[in-house]
Amino acid sequence: MRTDEKGAALLTTLILGLVALAVIGALMTFILFGKKTSISERKYTSALEAAKGVSDFIMRGLLDAQLICTSSDGSVSCNCDDLLASPLLKCPSCTGSSCPEAKYLSLGAYSSIGNYNLSAEVLSKVETPNEVVYGIRVQASGQNSGEKAIVEFVYKLE
Repeated sequence: MRTDEKGAALLTTLILGLVALAVIGALMTFILFGKKTSISERKYTSALEAAKGVSDFIMRGLLDAQLICTSSDGSVSCNCDDLLASPLLKCPSCTGSSCPEAKYLSLGAYSSIGNYNLSAEVLSKVETPNEVVYGIRVQASGQNSGEKAIVEFVYKLE
């Protein structure tokens, strides 16, 4: 074997080695990034499931007329069926021009599920002679982390 052939073989071996290292490095990066993504997706999915569970609770409560709406400071509360329609969102028992909106739902034991704090807000209530339509937002936030899921839905009672 000639000297220049030995040098070409060494150069080819080094280039192939570097290409192999680059491929292995790329694969390791994809694996680590995929693991972080799957953990984030799992946390978001569990927050979303908690919000969906509270949404089901709210729908059942609206159907049974058992939900209580309160103001942000808790000073005013009434049955959500009695809540004055949009844009007022106030309890009829509260009189005066400075009466606060009672658009927050009392969730009771469902205000926290697992590692999530849950809150629900009535966005709107529209009444017609035959039906009542509610627009509601449910938010699930992680107690010790930044994951959050928001579910907004419209529910019609006939």
